[in-house]
Amino acid sequence: MTREDSLDLLAQFCAAHSPGGYDAEIDPLLLAQFERLGLEAERDAAGNLAWIRPGGDPARRLVVTAHKDELGVIVKRVEYDGRLQVRPVGSAWPWAYGEGPMDLLGTDATVPGVLSFGSRHTSPESAGYALRSEALTWEAAWIETFLSPAELHARGVSVGTKAVVSRDRKRPTLMGDHVGAFNLDDKAALVVFFDILEQLGDFETARQLVFAVTANEEQGGVGASWLTARQPAEILLALEVAPVADEYQTLCDERPVVLLQDGWGIYDERLAHELGVAAGYLDLGLQYACVANYGSDATLAARRGHVARPACLGFPAQNTHGYEIAHLGSLHNMARLVVEWLRNFG
Repeated sequence: MTREDSLDLLAQFCAAHSPGGYDAEIDPLLLAQFERLGLEAERDAAGNLAWIRPGGDPARRLVVTAHKDELGVIVKRVEYDGRLQVRPVGSAWPWAYGEGPMDLLGTDATVPGVLSFGSRHTSPESAGYALRSEALTWEAAWIETFLSPAELHARGVSVGTKAVVSRDRKRPTLMGDHVGAFNLDDKAALVVFFDILEQLGDFETARQLVFAVTANEEQGGVGASWLTARQPAEILLALEVAPVADEYQTLCDERPVVLLQDGWGIYDERLAHELGVAAGYLDLGLQYACVANYGSDATLAARRGHVARPACLGFPAQNTHGYEIAHLGSLHNMARLVVEWLRNFG
């Protein structure tokens, strides 16, 4: 996949709203990519889209995943004046979004709103004054629509409606070899996923290979757990974002990150070694990290006993779960590495 193709596909994926459980926009794009490659993906009851590569031993199944859901918020309460109290869908933080346009995904219309925190020119008499020195929480934020509860109801907006960053804020920003956008986690990994499928040759593997775009990873790996409960996997490789932070000594460059531990468990050491060997064949640099406050399809499914050997390969990114920034070279190198790994160890 060329750089231009990657950027075009990333822009399409980023523009598609896809908070957990809302697949109407993202699924047609994903199915079109499978179709472009001549592959027939099946949708299961959990919302996963999976293609099983012919050949290989199902008893030694290897699953490669990237998730399609993005962070967002859900309406908890409609106030009498029409203001919407919202709470996170996934680990979303109001200060990461900032005040600005949001799209409410009503059943009958997409309703524009503005995530709001209140005026700055106030005194201690105002409730929002304390935000000058206290952490901003969802309890102190709301979405303003200037519609009455009845008008919102007529547009299909009520308790349980999801909202995401507005589409006009989702356009990726290109900065030389780096790209920034909301929800690179995991829209950029979806680009890597289809780049892998595009590069995948007809080499034979001992294992059956399953390539799955999973649902509701941000809600606890629901899709991957459903999939692997019904198709148990010896190995699951999650394609993910990897946080750039001084504590991990990770850098936002072209080198993918092999995770060794996260908040849900330990990753398989042999698989980490195999990825390192495959990287050596390509003369490709890698980074390694043990991270906190993090989980992936691999460790979440392994924790539930559905995967024997979890692995996670990520593109390093700044501002994870915010306006994320990644090096385009890391996406290309992830795809090259996974194909080489499958060729030699699949």
